Amino acid sequence: MGGFRSPNVWVMTTEFSPLIIGGLGTVATNLSQAMGRKNIKIIVWSKGSGKQVTYTRQNDLLIISVPQTALYFDSSNRSYKIGSLKRAASKYIKRKPDVIHVHSLEYAREALLYKKRYRIPIVYTCHSLVESRQRWGKILKEIILGADRVVAPSKWLKNNIVKRYPKASSRTTVIPHGVTPSSQTSKAPWHKILYVGRMISSKGVSSLVEATGTLARKHNKLSLTIIGKGSSRYRNRLATIARRKGFASKVRFLGFLPPHKLKHKYASFGIVVVPSKKGESFCLTALEAMASGNPLVSTRAGGLKELVNYQNSQIIPYVTSKAIASSIEQVLINPTKTKWRIRNAKLKARRYRWPDIAERYKKLFVRLKRRK
Repeated sequence: MGGFRSPNVWVMTTEFSPLIIGGLGTVATNLSQAMGRKNIKIIVWSKGSGKQVTYTRQNDLLIISVPQTALYFDSSNRSYKIGSLKRAASKYIKRKPDVIHVHSLEYAREALLYKKRYRIPIVYTCHSLVESRQRWGKILKEIILGADRVVAPSKWLKNNIVKRYPKASSRTTVIPHGVTPSSQTSKAPWHKILYVGRMISSKGVSSLVEATGTLARKHNKLSLTIIGKGSSRYRNRLATIARRKGFASKVRFLGFLPPHKLKHKYASFGIVVVPSKKGESFCLTALEAMASGNPLVSTRAGGLKELVNYQNSQIIPYVTSKAIASSIEQVLINPTKTKWRIRNAKLKARRYRWPDIAERYKKLFVRLKRRK
């Protein structure tokens, strides 16, 4: 394979370590780092917190942080101004990328400019279609129809992308997100229950609080910890449910935790519950729990169906407090089956190692580079 050169990839994401808000930033960071270890030259364009463009190094990665000030960012369109990153790149970077990998819609139009002017292929990793119902739905449509490849982390999300944007069908592929497997298994008591995710109605959190409150009357050691952001109004609603159930002293709200702190939390807890009502694009929480050896109690909404099954998890058949309570109790009273599922879950998680996921992206980038 004489003369082969690994692709030079620009990654465009508003979230990157240490400034991570949610799953998008976790994926963008871990995937980029794994690709960097595969000798792919990675330059990350990310959101800056100051007023000037800054350049930092993270191991083999160059991170260019661009502030969302009026000079670079159009707040009315929630996008970086077309040409603003190009000007910054021309001043500090001599070589154009072979491929542009977009995670965040704020960079979509800048990426499309590079494609139009320099025929640089674009890969867009779609983390969710929720944006299509928000005010930048037009930008989402532009990048999905304009990208050379659209990557969905699950077949469920791919099917929804194709249904909404049929013209993108032949260019949409599935590459799941990854995880760093743990060599250990959580030894915490199973009655220490954990929820990780946003505190919103579609995640089924209120039903979970009610379920654990009811179940605690029978299992008095039961406790619930909630990690994630949510409105003060919704949090107060959850606290009210807990008080009504006489469970308030055993519910803790830890708020948002950055990924590097969160990954160590799983070992301190037992059952992890994912009570989502609506389709999850993938659900990193479920995969992280499986990798950490926590008993998983989960629905199979959306992309969860591709991770979660009866061999590795206790399934919540429908999202009601009664069904959630029953599912949690099945874990507590069936230790042999639960341990069997934990072993299966850890084996399943090993199929989603970040180096393997990065290799699939690398092959995609190489194919697109050769077609230029």
